[in-house]
Amino acid sequence: MVMRIQLRKKEKAFIIIGLMLFCILVVFLLIDLSGTNGIHADNRDGIGRVLYLYNDVSRRATSSETGEVLYQGDPVLRGDTVVSGPESSAGIALRDGTLVDMCEDSVISFTTGDNDVVIAVEKGCADVKRSGREQEAKTGLVIVAENRRISLNRGDLTIAAPQGGDPEVYVREGKAKVFVNGEEKTISADERAVLQSDTMSVEKKRLVLVDPVENRQFYMKNEKDKIEFAWEYRGDREKSRDFLVDISGNREFAPVHRRVQSSDEMIAISLPDGNYFWRVSLKNPENGMREVSETRRFAVFRDSAFALLSPSDGEQLEYKIDPPLIMFTWEPHKLAGAYRLEISDRRDFSRLVKNIDSRVVNFSWQWERDRDAGQATELYWRVTATGGPKGWPGRRSEVRRLTVKRVDRLRPPRLVYPPDGTSMSRARVDREHLIFSWEKTEDTLTRRLAFSKDRDFSTVYREAPVDADHWDMQKSFPTGKYFWRVGLYDDSNKRVAISGVRLFELRDYEDLLLLSPRDRADYVVTDLEKKGLAFKWKNPELRGRYVLELSGDRDFTRVERTVRTASARAALDGVQPGDFYWRVKMMSDDNVLAALSETRRLTVREGIAPPVVLFPKSGGAVRMLTENELKFAWKPVRGANAYQLELHQLIREKQKTQDRLVLSTQTKESNYTVSDLSMLDVGNFYWTIRAVKKNRRNKVVRSSRKVRNNFNINLGDSRIIIVSPEIQVIEKDND
Repeated sequence: MVMRIQLRKKEKAFIIIGLMLFCILVVFLLIDLSGTNGIHADNRDGIGRVLYLYNDVSRRATSSETGEVLYQGDPVLRGDTVVSGPESSAGIALRDGTLVDMCEDSVISFTTGDNDVVIAVEKGCADVKRSGREQEAKTGLVIVAENRRISLNRGDLTIAAPQGGDPEVYVREGKAKVFVNGEEKTISADERAVLQSDTMSVEKKRLVLVDPVENRQFYMKNEKDKIEFAWEYRGDREKSRDFLVDISGNREFAPVHRRVQSSDEMIAISLPDGNYFWRVSLKNPENGMREVSETRRFAVFRDSAFALLSPSDGEQLEYKIDPPLIMFTWEPHKLAGAYRLEISDRRDFSRLVKNIDSRVVNFSWQWERDRDAGQATELYWRVTATGGPKGWPGRRSEVRRLTVKRVDRLRPPRLVYPPDGTSMSRARVDREHLIFSWEKTEDTLTRRLAFSKDRDFSTVYREAPVDADHWDMQKSFPTGKYFWRVGLYDDSNKRVAISGVRLFELRDYEDLLLLSPRDRADYVVTDLEKKGLAFKWKNPELRGRYVLELSGDRDFTRVERTVRTASARAALDGVQPGDFYWRVKMMSDDNVLAALSETRRLTVREGIAPPVVLFPKSGGAVRMLTENELKFAWKPVRGANAYQLELHQLIREKQKTQDRLVLSTQTKESNYTVSDLSMLDVGNFYWTIRAVKKNRRNKVVRSSRKVRNNFNINLGDSRIIIVSPEIQVIEKDND
């Protein structure tokens, strides 16, 4: 017996609605699972996430792919290559708990193998930390550099892969295993290993750095704030011997930015903004060579305040019928990757009306509360800069107040975009369109957008009725300057309100973006002797050839130098001292101006004369038997306010001559004395001296060429018996 069930219309509708809801639930569940498990449209799993970053950091899936800019919180996918620029860095947290701190100017790829996460350091350096929880997940970590594989189960290490050099590994905690010619070797804590093509050299460090830790970020609000450096020496040394702390802008310490001598295992100094590397050295009494610690990097940032721009403090926004569109804008903060805008109707922000996270420095908000005529609401707003480098706590702006008030009188429209004085190419307008916009106005009135050749609108070039708060220019006007405004009209076609007036310009040529030199760049003529004066600009992706022009006046009435090239760069040789202006044009194949850059200014100054050396002169000898100090002297140089001095020792080892930097310092005087003779030894030396001029910010703006002088240090004609580097016995001649 077959039973037939008949459903009523309401029951059928209920079942259909239930099925639809079930399908929607399944779709949302799948979306959630895909996000949780890192499933992406290109079938590449998410293996990590950007923990922090500074400046532009990008990723690409293939070497030929255009880089995609990364933001804090973005996923890192299997197969991604992450690229940091010379002034950029990033921290990446892998799903297995591994933390990777990328250095500046580095290229690192992320992928997976058999139960392993594989990090390939193609260029630059990185600090890698693993807590040990990864073993519970049965995942390993393999680091690859120059085809050398390093495995790390737990610990902390730094790997550096210099271009054209052998990778270096320094282990701070735990143990790392390296495969050399099929044999597994171990690098333990406080050991530095150099991975050569077919072998590995390991050095145990007795000089161990303590603080700052690797990739420490310092956020200074005062230029005189000091940074403390601390280290330990895990060996025997005499108390009279001093440490040398070297600080440089690069890992090779060429040149040394600061050198500080200390008898204690700690110093405190102040440094300007920048990325730095530091190390500590101590002379080994056993062989006379200096023991050197590992190299660590750190960065110094000036955490300066940023200002709110609009609305101004205390500004009152009025409306009659429709609430206004409020545009909030603020200055960018150089460390921020994101911003949080908070709007409250209470001064203490205990209750928020609006809370928005933004990656740009503006936000438009439509006021929606209804008010009676004469009623006003006070609002308070502030912005917090967030999402910056590692450990940055963020920076909060001042608090501003604004009032939104409903009035009986009609509020004229306020123009929004384009800004007054905007200049654009006609090709760009035709390609991308130009949208003229203004704040929302009364719905019951007619709006008209008018254009004129004169500011007084004595004649109207074109007038367009609009129904919204914007108008799209799909086809450009002829080349020229135009003024525009928006008027409100009632049913009798009477104008009842008019906006302000703005100017914009249409050109027949595109914009050409200059890259370097920056505007008002300052050069010394001696610095340009080898490579010339280099110029770079961005390719506007048009057909044609570039014309670089250099002139002595901004109007280019007389062009002194011209370079025609198909490349987006050029160099000029033999530029004489003077003030110059430069620009770049692109001429099409039919010799029509296709793109034009802005005009920038640069200055080429006379070079500073090199110092004339007094002592020790090149080829001379210094007898240190009766001396307790080594003096350097030169003649003062006109125009210089500082001198950069370096002292090097040439050491012959294993049929090779090693160049050892003994001292790198600066002085305002025309002489310098080395009182610590433990830094010196008998042998061949050379010293260099350069005259420089510094500005008020202690930045070198002019410099001479470097003068080099070779000399020898000896103990005179007496016969010396060397007992130790500290003990010498003079044997008298009995004849």
